[in-house]
Amino acid sequence: MSRSVPRKPLETLQPERRQPLPVSNAMEQTAKAFRPKRALAGKSEDQLLQALQDYKSGKRANAVMKGMAAGLSDQDMATLAAHFASLK
Repeated sequence: MSRSVPRKPLETLQPERRQPLPVSNAMEQTAKAFRPKRALAGKSEDQLLQALQDYKSGKRANAVMKGMAAGLSDQDMATLAAHFASLK
């Protein structure tokens, strides 16, 4: 003989409520680091051009930006600097 377990009607079942997981300080800091930066908009064209030149030459140390700037010509850097300087 098998015993059947009484079942509740589907209408009475409530979804399980889960508590949010605690966020560690390290996780929060990592999330902040990957948020988009809006710091380029509104900087002067000269500042942006100098920064790109410095990344390309290695005067400013940032592996990602050095890689991005490495393939840019002087005209490319000037065009990018003018574009970002025009943003508000």
